[in-house]
Amino acid sequence: MMRKGMFITGLLLAVVPLAAQAQVPGQAAAVGGNVKALIEEFNKGNYTDAAYRFFDVVENDANQSNQLAAEYFLAASLLKLKYYQPAYYFFSGIVKTGPNHPFFEKAVQGVVEAADGLKDDLFTPELLMRYYTPEFARLQPETLNHINYTIGELAYRKGKHNESQQFLGVIPASSRYFTRSKYLQGMIYNKANRVADSKVMFNDILKATERNTDDDYQLAVRTLATMALARIDYKNGEFKQAASLYDSVPRFSSDWIDALFEAGWTYFRLEDYGTALGRVHTLFAPNYQDQFQPEAFVLKATVYYYACLYDEVKSILGEFYKRYKDMPDQLNAVLTSQDATPEYYFGLVAGTPLNKKNEVPIEIRKHLRSNPRFKNFVNFWLELEREKARIKATQGWAGSRFGQSMTQILQTQSDSLTKIIGKWTQIRLQNLRDSVVDFMNQAQLIDFETVNEQRKQISSTVDKTKDVPAKKKLGRPPVNTDVETFWEFDEEYWVDELGYYYYTLRKECK
Repeated sequence: MMRKGMFITGLLLAVVPLAAQAQVPGQAAAVGGNVKALIEEFNKGNYTDAAYRFFDVVENDANQSNQLAAEYFLAASLLKLKYYQPAYYFFSGIVKTGPNHPFFEKAVQGVVEAADGLKDDLFTPELLMRYYTPEFARLQPETLNHINYTIGELAYRKGKHNESQQFLGVIPASSRYFTRSKYLQGMIYNKANRVADSKVMFNDILKATERNTDDDYQLAVRTLATMALARIDYKNGEFKQAASLYDSVPRFSSDWIDALFEAGWTYFRLEDYGTALGRVHTLFAPNYQDQFQPEAFVLKATVYYYACLYDEVKSILGEFYKRYKDMPDQLNAVLTSQDATPEYYFGLVAGTPLNKKNEVPIEIRKHLRSNPRFKNFVNFWLELEREKARIKATQGWAGSRFGQSMTQILQTQSDSLTKIIGKWTQIRLQNLRDSVVDFMNQAQLIDFETVNEQRKQISSTVDKTKDVPAKKKLGRPPVNTDVETFWEFDEEYWVDELGYYYYTLRKECK
C-alpha cells in the first residue's frame, strides 16, 4: 500500500518537457566536455548522430557522471526519433535506479511518453506502480495525473479496489483523465453493490462531458458511462429508463452494437416485442453479418416464443444451428492442438490477415480483433516491427554494435509480447467456446419448449381437416409524422435506416 504522502497533486514543480531545449541538472554538472558537446548536438536536433555517440559513452566512458547524463540523453534522442521501445528501455533503467539518479523525474516523464507511443498498458503500469515515490510530485501535473490513472487502472484490474480508489480519487476535474477515473470508481462502487454511489460517478461523467462534443476521447467515456447506467437500471428493473439510455448511445460508436442488442432485451422485458425485434434486426445487416452474435438469435427466438409465433421460432433457431452448431468442435480442435503454444495462438488470430482462412472461424477472429485491449496489444507489437525495420534502414546503425543492441531490445520485447498476446487469445478462445455451448443449450431449451407448445396446439384443434388460414400481414405501426417517416422494409438495408427498425407482430397465444 502506498504512503499517503505519495499522492500529492498540489504545488507541483514544473519540469522542462522533452520538447524544450534540454538542460543539464545541477547534480550532473560534473559531466565532461565531450558529453556537454554531445548535449549541444542534441539541442540542435541532431538526434540520430547524438544517439549513436551517447550509446558509446554509456558503454565505454568510465566517468559515472558522463554515463548518467549519456544514459538519459540517449533515451531522449531515441524518443525524439520515435524509437519508442529502445527509449522506454533506457528511461525505465533510470527509473529503476531510483530518485538518486540526477535525471530521475525527467526519465519518468520519458517513460510515460514512450509508453503512449507504444500504446503499452502492460508493462508501464507495473513499472510505475513498483517505483512510485514522493519525487513524482515534482512532475508536470498532467503527467502525474496520467500516472495516477494508470496505476489506479492496474490496481482495478488486479481487484485491489481500495488502492485503486486512492490513486483515482486524487485526479482533479481539470485533468483529461478525470472522467476515466470517475468511470473506474463507478465500476468499483457497482462491484461493491453501492449502486447509489456508482450512479453518482456515472452521472458526474455525463455532466462533465455535456459540452465536449468534439472530443472523441471524452465522448467515448460518456458512452461507457451511459451504458453502465443503462445496465444498472436494467438490473434494477427500471426498464423504461434503461431503454432511454441505450437509445441515447450514438449511432455507429464503438458501443452502439452492444447498446442495440441490450436494448433488445430491455424492450422484451417491457413486452414491446416490435421494438425488441427492431433493435436486433440491425445486427443482421450485411455490415455486421460476420459479427459474433449467437445471443442475437437467442433473443429473436425468445421474443417469438413469448408471442407464440412458433414457426418463426423454428426458423430463427434453424439459422442459429446452421451458423453455430459446429463452432464448439472447431474451437475444441484448436484448443487441443499439438501446436498449442502462445506463438501458435498469436499466429491464428493476430498474425493472419482476416481475408485468409485458418482453423479459427472468421467470426471469432473478428470478435477478438475488435477487443480494445487486443487492439492495443497488436498495435504495440506492430510498432516494434516498424522500429526494427527502421533500424535496419538507418545509415550507420545497421550492423553496428549500437544497431545490434537496439534490435535486441526490440526483439526481446517482441518475443515477450507475442507470448502474452498468444496466451490472451487462448484464454478468450476457451471462453468463447464455452459461451457458444451455453447459447446452444439455451437454444435447445427454447426448441424443446416450442415443440411442446406446437403439440398442444395440434391436439387442441377442433377440426383438423380444415386448412389453417394464412397469416394476415399487419398494418404499419403508428408514426409521429413530425419526426419520423414510415418506410416498409423490402429486404434491403440502408445505412440511414440502421437502428430504426420496428416489427409489427401480434401475439398468437390462446
